[in-house]
Amino acid sequence: MESEKLISAHIFTCIKKRDGREERFNPRKITSAIKKAGEVTHEFDEEIAKVLTIRVLTLAQQLVSAEAPTVEEIQD
Repeated sequence: MESEKLISAHIFTCIKKRDGREERFNPRKITSAIKKAGEVTHEFDEEIAKVLTIRVLTLAQQLVSAEAPTVEEIQD
């Protein structure tokens, strides 16, 4: 799937969790959260969530200079 390839190309390697732990970055968690929001509002499905994930990751890479961004930085 093309969107899966694009998502994997935008990966940070780690993310800092709210409790301070570092964990391997998983962009599927972003897709899942966006998909759930789309389902609740009946606005979009998983394919659109994947496209939006790519946009989120592109913006995050431009705005976040840390190698391991925080959860809050990605959410913002």
